[in-house]
Amino acid sequence: MVEGHCIRIIHGEENALLNCSNPDKLVGGTAVVLGTPCYKCALKLVQVGIKKIEYYGTYANSQGAEHIKRLFEDRKIEWYCYPKEELVEFLAKGIGILQSAGGALKDFPNDSFIFTR
Repeated sequence: MVEGHCIRIIHGEENALLNCSNPDKLVGGTAVVLGTPCYKCALKLVQVGIKKIEYYGTYANSQGAEHIKRLFEDRKIEWYCYPKEELVEFLAKGIGILQSAGGALKDFPNDSFIFTR
């Protein structure tokens, strides 16, 4: 962390773009992100042709947050921030599925994953 910001890593958005086998398929697509994308990641998503960005929760220290709204408006990008509670519900549901018969987490006890709101 440098001055409260993670600048020494590749963010998830950039990692997804770098590992995309066919970038043409991203044009007009939707990106779903955990937490507010930083300005640089938002810009990269827009530049590859993403037209809708959904994210769960906001980072209080997201760099460039004041510029992201204008970027999305200027480029006519749809964007929506889901409440963190919906992320918790989504993750709990996914873990429940993975813990069911045949799931990758079927051997983990139900109380292995604790979610608080």
